[in-house]
Amino acid sequence: MKNKKIFITGSSGQSGREIAKLLAKEYEIVGFDKIQGASTTIVADLTDWETIKNATKGVSAIIHTASLHAPHVATHSREDFINTNIKGTLYLLEASKINGVKKFVYTSTTSLYGESMNIEKEAAWITEEVVPKPRDIYDITKITAEELCKDFFDKETFQAISLRVSRFWEEPPENKVFYRMYRGLDIRDVARAHELALKAEMDNFEVFNVSAQSIFNQDDLFDLKNNLHALLNSRIPKLVDFFDKNGWELPTSIDRVYVIEKAKKVLNYQPVFNIDEMLSEF
Repeated sequence: MKNKKIFITGSSGQSGREIAKLLAKEYEIVGFDKIQGASTTIVADLTDWETIKNATKGVSAIIHTASLHAPHVATHSREDFINTNIKGTLYLLEASKINGVKKFVYTSTTSLYGESMNIEKEAAWITEEVVPKPRDIYDITKITAEELCKDFFDKETFQAISLRVSRFWEEPPENKVFYRMYRGLDIRDVARAHELALKAEMDNFEVFNVSAQSIFNQDDLFDLKNNLHALLNSRIPKLVDFFDKNGWELPTSIDRVYVIEKAKKVLNYQPVFNIDEMLSEF
């Protein structure tokens, strides 16, 4: 019997849908989105306080994936971002407090590291210790939402945790393959990370980078920025051959590496669909 109810926002979106599919094996899922979808049971907006307050009664945990994203910067106002990403998160946190929700998992983004990823002479090694330097209203709202989660964890009776997720959306295959080495991941690993966060017991609010396992290390940072082709030919020649076979132009530089050691250690996160697995799937 599924005796725990999980409330998932953004359940019609790519990540929310995949998370709902995975968790439905063990939990009763309440999907919330502003558009209808197979995993969505409540169609409403994040700024609809009464609906959120009532819909979260009796749920054990909330997984909050719904958001305006970076591409929306070109089409939505700053006020839209504040209403959806900050006010919407606040409403969910307030509802958690009122309704006795025990766990709040927030889907954040590696984008919020922003200008900290721009280093002139070498690639940036991005751990959770790197100080975010937002570039736009999207980054600003995601950082602020994380701070709200921390504030509620510190002062209320439920745990909150934030997953800074890297690129997982659909894009040209040459981009997906290339990014999987250092700044992307498979949607199935996104879902697994959320399941692990849901089940983790935390003493304090924590943030975790979530990405595929990179094939690079800190000794590679100069070459990633300045001698990439030589590094790839020695480290992963099958990727170079794969690009050649498909007639794709190989980029000449990599600017950052997302580090997932904290998630591996604390959450036991072990991404399955890394670059080797991805190449074998083609």
